[in-house]
Amino acid sequence: MWGPNFNAAVQCFAARGWAVLKINSRGSSGYGEKFQRGVLGESGGKAYQDLMNGVDYTLAKYKWIDPNRLGVVGHSYGGFMTNWIIGHTNRFKAAVPEDGMSDFVSDDGSRDAFYGHEREFGADFFKDRQVFVANSPLTYADKVKTPALILEGGMDMVVPVGQVEEYFRALSHFGIPTELVIFPGEPHNTSRTPNHVVDWVKWGVYWFERWLDNNPNAVKPDAIKK
Repeated sequence: MWGPNFNAAVQCFAARGWAVLKINSRGSSGYGEKFQRGVLGESGGKAYQDLMNGVDYTLAKYKWIDPNRLGVVGHSYGGFMTNWIIGHTNRFKAAVPEDGMSDFVSDDGSRDAFYGHEREFGADFFKDRQVFVANSPLTYADKVKTPALILEGGMDMVVPVGQVEEYFRALSHFGIPTELVIFPGEPHNTSRTPNHVVDWVKWGVYWFERWLDNNPNAVKPDAIKK
């Protein structure tokens, strides 16, 4: 759920003249249990509809926004949705999935959560494996045309590093411009080391400058330090 709180990345993006749209789609909290559980059985699809409707509404209302220079970024579930979005539309010119799950099959067998995803899909993981495959962004990697910068905490146990490595491998296989940056020692929400918080934002700025501003000379941040 997005609320009226400070977000460093949003402020840095806006300071560069980029419009920033934050949408509380179905699946997020703040609007009651029914709203939050509105994506059960379809983790990507219904939230995807809400997000795209929000983008269309915003473009229609604010004519100064360039529809040909759209970027998408998200963390955790937002990282999953970023992966899902670029596998289902090519309207975004740059993407930054952060700590984003890509494969429900491998995630179910390696994450630290006390539950799997069986309740979400109403399916038995070992009997209905195809349901998990169909809802995984990795399945649609061959449809991706959007350059993607993948960010991940090296000690993330909610979305293990293997999740981003799989997605990076897939995008690379299909010839999509992609980079993978792993922050040493960081958990699911990169906040343990102050310089990592700063670097995290710098990487996002770099990627959007490179692909949204069409600047091949965009300055890449220095190598991540422990």
